[in-house]
Amino acid sequence: MFTLSIIDERRAVVTTAALRSAVAWSRRADEPRAWREIARMTGVIMGAFGPGAGPATPSQLVAFLRRLWASCCRTRAGRRRSTA
Repeated sequence: MFTLSIIDERRAVVTTAALRSAVAWSRRADEPRAWREIARMTGVIMGAFGPGAGPATPSQLVAFLRRLWASCCRTRAGRRRSTA
């Protein structure tokens, strides 16, 4: 049986919460419960990171995910240029 280390488990929890938040954010106009889901996932991420280490409000989580996505896009674009 495969077991996850504490770090791998925390990474999986944060990744899942971030993805669920992103989906909820994309559906916020059509689904009134989307903000509630984002708030729940903020709590999950706060629990994984510990006090004061991660976003503390749903809007901070959304801003954090935007910055993270932008940095991932820049990194991917840089990799494409360097291999061409």
